[in-house]
Amino acid sequence: MSLLSLNEDALLLLVSFLSSQDALRLSETSRKVHLIGIQQALSSVTLTMPHQLPLLHKFLLCPSAGHHILFLRHLRTRWNVWGVNARPDFSNIALLADILEQALRLKSVCLHIFDELIKAEPRILSALVALDGLENVEGIRTRSFTLESLHRFRSGLKKLRLCFADEYFYGGVQLARPASYFGQLSVLRELEDLDLHNLRITYDEPASQYTVQPYAGPRWPAIRHLTLSTVSIPAPLLAYAFPNVEHAALDNVAITDVAALQWITPEDTTRMHAAPVHSIDLDATYGYSLYGLKDWHVDVLRTMSPFLLSVTAAPLMDSWPELIQLAPRLKYLYARLNTGQMLITESQSNLVQKWLDTVPALLPSGVICVRVYVQDPGQYWHDEIRDKVFNAVPSVWYIAAQSVHYREDSPESDVIWWRVDRTADTRRLVEISREAGAGVHAYLHSGEFEKRVRDDDASIPVFG
Repeated sequence: MSLLSLNEDALLLLVSFLSSQDALRLSETSRKVHLIGIQQALSSVTLTMPHQLPLLHKFLLCPSAGHHILFLRHLRTRWNVWGVNARPDFSNIALLADILEQALRLKSVCLHIFDELIKAEPRILSALVALDGLENVEGIRTRSFTLESLHRFRSGLKKLRLCFADEYFYGGVQLARPASYFGQLSVLRELEDLDLHNLRITYDEPASQYTVQPYAGPRWPAIRHLTLSTVSIPAPLLAYAFPNVEHAALDNVAITDVAALQWITPEDTTRMHAAPVHSIDLDATYGYSLYGLKDWHVDVLRTMSPFLLSVTAAPLMDSWPELIQLAPRLKYLYARLNTGQMLITESQSNLVQKWLDTVPALLPSGVICVRVYVQDPGQYWHDEIRDKVFNAVPSVWYIAAQSVHYREDSPESDVIWWRVDRTADTRRLVEISREAGAGVHAYLHSGEFEKRVRDDDASIPVFG
């Protein structure tokens, strides 16, 4: 069948799977596919080299370009667009401002050295805040000026990702008035996804307004996804500022001002969030180990009460019981036992064996799925994982095991899934396909089952 014999809807669908470069090549083959190819090629553009910015500027804004600029939806610029020297070369920065001023349908922008860009060319920030349809802003290697400027953005912003320069965490650089800046961000009323990296968040003086009952600090009720990586955050801010978070990912997070929550009673912890967190992804292999989980301040994290808990950690024993206590509502545990992350005195196999002998039995009643990933160069653990979980967790319906020798040997195809079938008083294991297992994983991640549990319908769908 000839490509040109397809109708426009079929062509649009086909071209949507092409990369920008392939779509651009296709646009040059015939008049029929020219506009469709151009539209796909320009929908998402990433600039990586200095010579690309003038070329894109000419292609979008020259008199013969027509409405090409209106096809631009997603724009990303890497740091080396501004040269490879230590000091960036902003001689062409006005070209980026020109593009942003006329890209009226732009939805997403990611700019490296964001802070330096908006300082060197103020038109860039003015153009971004003027865009009605802008939903996603990512700033890489940002600094304090970026945070000071974010209150200017329109309230329709959905996702904000800020990766601060390393000195804002490792170098001890403090933002002048971080709590004030975060208070200003409350104007972003529709923000649903907040992602922060390399930042120490501290209270302004006086801090009493954030540390007494009831909490009076800034809140973001619309945020559903919260990602914190290499971040220091006050306990009251984490516990109260994001009342409707559903998915939280925490990696190398230090929680400060825990004393401010000493007045909280066990009854209060169930009311900290307007809705409990659906899932938490906790990476404890860098900066903090599960051997010292108290550094994560268990009492604060328990307020999130996840339905799905994903943990990357070494299988050390001391703090796993406390970790399980974080999740009294737990239905799905995904444990990634990365034994190669720490210097250990015992063999890796002994540590994994101890984990399997102890932790599954600690899980709360009602857990329906347990998935265990083991990185151990000494042996494979599929059968041991299956049998230990099956015997220790009576409520489990699905078990998944993934055992690899090294981290690079961990494709999803290595996962083995089992379903637990029940007849009368007996249970038996049935191996199911990886596709069926992926369906289990996606179903529990989607939140549909949690909604059914809230509606008192706890029936488990059969996959595979």
